[in-house]
Amino acid sequence: MIATERACIFTLGGILDDAQFERLASEADVAFRDFVTESGMIEFSMPALTIQAQKSAR
Repeated sequence: MIATERACIFTLGGILDDAQFERLASEADVAFRDFVTESGMIEFSMPALTIQAQKSAR
């Protein structure tokens, strides 16, 4: 997720410099430590809300 953010200028990629991204990656290692599986992957639930809209015909 952090690597993806770095590439996107519309989110963190547009406001953080290289040093800040390195700090973010380092802190993420600590923050996600409890979510690392035996295979080394990070696994956690991340609820999402999806919305569907349709333009009404008048």
